[in-house]
Amino acid sequence: MYDKATMLIRQKALETGVSVSQLTGRRRTKTIAKAKRELRKQLRNETDLSWTEINELLGYALNYHR
Repeated sequence: MYDKATMLIRQKALETGVSVSQLTGRRRTKTIAKAKRELRKQLRNETDLSWTEINELLGYALNYHR
């Protein structure tokens, strides 16, 4: 399942022009935050990953809930 998640992360990076390391890191700008927010929803809908696993992939705290 992580294979599909990494594919979706790379796809979102290409769409938005944000690097993969920025999407998976802790740094946040307006552009990065928007891309991450969209990516979280997409990962939740298209994969079987839990919110904790998604948060771990995207560099959020494990109990992040927004």
